[in-house]
Amino acid sequence: MNLLHLAIQGFKSFKKEQILDFRSMGFYLLSGSNQLNPDLGPNGCGKTSVWDALSWCFFGRTVRGVRASNVVNWEGSELCRVETDFVLDDGRKGFVSRTQSPNSLSIAFEGQEPKVVTQDELDDLFGWDYESFLNVCLMGQFNQFFFDLSPTEKLNTFSAALNIEYWSKKSDECRKKLASVTKERTDKANDVSKIEGAISSSQTHLADLQQKSREFADKKQEQLKQLNDKIGLQEGVIEGHLEQIKQKKEQISILAEKWEQVNKDLIAADEVVRKLQEEVAGLYATEQGHLRNLDKAKQEKSNLKEKVCSKCGTLLTPAGSQRQTEEADAKIKEMDDLHEKAWQASERKAAEKNEAAQELKKANALLDTIEREHKDRKRDLQGQEQLLNKARASYDQLLADEKRVKDEQDPYVRMIEDTQRNLGSDKDHLEREKQKLTDLESTCTSYETWAKLLKELRLWLIEDALKELEIEVNNALTSLGMSEWSVNFDIERESSTGGVSKGFSVFIRAPGHEPAPWESWSGGETQRLRIAGAIGLANLIRTRRGVSVNLEVWDEPTAHLSEEGVEDLVNFFQNRSRSEQRQVWIVDHRSLNYGSFDGEVNVAIDKTGSHFEVRG
Repeated sequence: MNLLHLAIQGFKSFKKEQILDFRSMGFYLLSGSNQLNPDLGPNGCGKTSVWDALSWCFFGRTVRGVRASNVVNWEGSELCRVETDFVLDDGRKGFVSRTQSPNSLSIAFEGQEPKVVTQDELDDLFGWDYESFLNVCLMGQFNQFFFDLSPTEKLNTFSAALNIEYWSKKSDECRKKLASVTKERTDKANDVSKIEGAISSSQTHLADLQQKSREFADKKQEQLKQLNDKIGLQEGVIEGHLEQIKQKKEQISILAEKWEQVNKDLIAADEVVRKLQEEVAGLYATEQGHLRNLDKAKQEKSNLKEKVCSKCGTLLTPAGSQRQTEEADAKIKEMDDLHEKAWQASERKAAEKNEAAQELKKANALLDTIEREHKDRKRDLQGQEQLLNKARASYDQLLADEKRVKDEQDPYVRMIEDTQRNLGSDKDHLEREKQKLTDLESTCTSYETWAKLLKELRLWLIEDALKELEIEVNNALTSLGMSEWSVNFDIERESSTGGVSKGFSVFIRAPGHEPAPWESWSGGETQRLRIAGAIGLANLIRTRRGVSVNLEVWDEPTAHLSEEGVEDLVNFFQNRSRSEQRQVWIVDHRSLNYGSFDGEVNVAIDKTGSHFEVRG
């Protein structure tokens, strides 16, 4: 990617919009003049703010990490805005614009409207991050040289710039996921155990329900058997009552027939007695008539003693008296015979009547007996019918009980079906959960394996990058006139316990000397070593991260160098701008009298703020 222009407005010491041109490749000097405070010379005029603006435009923070409102121009009369236009490697032109108060970050490609983007989207577009940008484009006073960092800081810078920590993060992510999945696996194992416990409980419950169902069926069968036996017995009782009723009815029928016959005989006997009574009465009347006639004849005979004719009342002659007396005796005798015959006939008829009355009485007694027996039989019949009704009621109740028992549903069937269904569902659930547990175990194994592989990959990448960094730094030393010098690096190693011993050590091998730690060196050589380290790291980042940018800025690179060293370094950067086809900037007061610059931009500050003055 080539940067084309940098436009700064309302940023730190810059008020009005100022534009810096990056289009021409070559070697450039950025100088400064403080017209507000001349005693400060070139300091405090905004040179560093130029590169802070570039960093803030792309990453939202300055070289030293300043963010937000701290970058706004002190007077705040203009919108804080920094824009950088560019050409990507694929030829697309665009610009990035960032503002503060209001805060915004947008990008626009040629022919398109600006689009608001996030920082991550912007980093992905350019293929860099804050650390790699600083180590590739901005070196020196802006931030410490790579070699001047502590071993831990060097390691962090090295890893971040090459995005090596990406693999460490991925390894950590795997371990975090492993911990999460392990917990999930433990939870899932507990779930499986709970489901298995629930299944075992359900199976026990099902067996209990099935046993109760069998007991219910057995009890029902026994109840039906008992009811069937009772029904059979009750049918026998009913048959017995029916037989008794039949017999009673037959007896009553016989008694009724007998009563009819006896009643007929009684009526006939009564008729006989009545007739005999009438006959006796007639005979008695005849006998009484004869008796009266007898008494009359006797009276007539008695009247003859007076010698008076009983017929005419005249006195009788002895002969007449004798004759009438004889006639009277004959008549008395006749009357007495008739009376006697009538009395005997009457007595005989009375005896016959009495005999008939006795028979009638016997018939009445027999009829009474038959009627009482008939009533008794009817009472017995009613009793039997009542017993029959009770027996039938009991029989009907038994039938109802039998139907009720037959119709009674097994209360355990539904519970068994529900339990079996739930048990089947739990078993299916168990299989799914077991499969999930198996998958989780496989996932745990995968995360564990990947965590280790990524960790090993990170170490391998570091070792490989270190080798390349040594080559790049040593090449830079050769270009800086230190061909007999060399640099070696050592970095973290995995300990025997599986941990990582962190650190990034730099060893310098000078001609005729054993390698010594960077921290033990001092003097003019150290500045060249610093620059070689920065160049080596920048080249490595460009190669490994694919960061291709046409800008390289060095701030005060000639510090601690002799005049000869300054001249050699300026010539080195001039040659580097040519060989790398890059716009190389030096922000250095001592470089003004050395080398041939392709251009110079002076940053001047006055009452209107900082502004650019192009001098060549």
